[in-house]
Amino acid sequence: MTPYEKKMEKLEKNLDTDFKVSVQQMSADQAKNLVVALSQEVQTIDTAKAEDDTLNALKEQVKDLAGGYRDARKLPATKLQYVLAIMKENGVESRE
Repeated sequence: MTPYEKKMEKLEKNLDTDFKVSVQQMSADQAKNLVVALSQEVQTIDTAKAEDDTLNALKEQVKDLAGGYRDARKLPATKLQYVLAIMKENGVESRE
């Protein structure tokens, strides 16, 4: 299966049959108008999401709460990367 066919299969899986048939039967101008309308709809939703005060406040809370874990993870992760790099430099496989 080609990458294009995989992409189309994935897209079609999420769309109802009526919509797919309708699009396949559209003229080029109708398809262009639909592209514009759907693009505007996506933009409207993105704008609403960006302006959602409740969502943004909760995102900040998550960011603050996760900060401690992120900071605590940094040093052990750096040490792990260093040990693996030294092992590789010395010719030692990390998976034995």
